[in-house]
Amino acid sequence: MHYFQFEIKEWITNVAHLTLEEEAAYLRLLLYYYDSERPISDPAMVFRKCRIPVELGQSLLREFFTCNDDTWTHKRCDVELARFRAKQEQASKAGQASAAARFNGRSTDVQPIINHKSLTINQELKNKPVGTPDGVSDDVWSDFVALRKVKKAKITQTALKGLDREARKAQISLEDALRICCERGWAGFKADWIASHLDAKPKNDKNLAAARAIFGDERRLNETLT
Repeated sequence: MHYFQFEIKEWITNVAHLTLEEEAAYLRLLLYYYDSERPISDPAMVFRKCRIPVELGQSLLREFFTCNDDTWTHKRCDVELARFRAKQEQASKAGQASAAARFNGRSTDVQPIINHKSLTINQELKNKPVGTPDGVSDDVWSDFVALRKVKKAKITQTALKGLDREARKAQISLEDALRICCERGWAGFKADWIASHLDAKPKNDKNLAAARAIFGDERRLNETLT
C-alpha cells in the first residue's frame, strides 16, 4: 500500500496525550502496518525495524491495537486496507473489461472486411449477366434484354426465376411470356395480367386453351389481349 487517508483532526484527538517520542513511535507502527498490509505478528522484529524501544512499543500495542491469537490488529488500518483492496479489485476488473473490449473491437474491425468481401462476391454473382434461357429464342431474348435495359431493370437469376414461375402459372412457356412483355413494353410479367384480359372477354368453349394456341403468333396474340 503506497498511501492512506490521514485524518488530521482524528489523529490529534487520539495522540494528544502522547509525548513526541510516543507519537512518533506510534506513527512508525502505523506506517509499517500499512506498508506490509498485514497485522503485526512479530512485535520484537517490528520494534527493531522501526527503531522503537521494546517497552514503549508494547505499551503502544496495548493501547491502540487489539491482540488476536498473538497477532496485533488495528481497526482503522484494517478499514483502510479493505478499502484499498476493493479499489485494486475494481481496477483489475475494469482493466480486464477494457482489454476484452479492445480485443473484441479488433475482432469486429476485421470481421466486417470479411463480410464485405463475401457480400461483394455474392453481389457480383447476383449481377452476373444471364444467358439465353433454355427454350427461348435468341431474338426474343435479345428484345427482352434490350427492353429491361431501357427500363433500367437488371436481369438476374432471381428475376428470371420469377418470370418463369409466373409463366407456368399462366400455363404458357417462358418464351411466350417474354414475347408478351416485349410487345407490351412490360419489364416484368404476372399471370394475373393475362387472366384479367381473358376474363374481360365472353367465355366460350375455346376459353384459355384457345388463347394459348395463338400465343406463338404475335399479331394474333396482340388482338386477343386487346
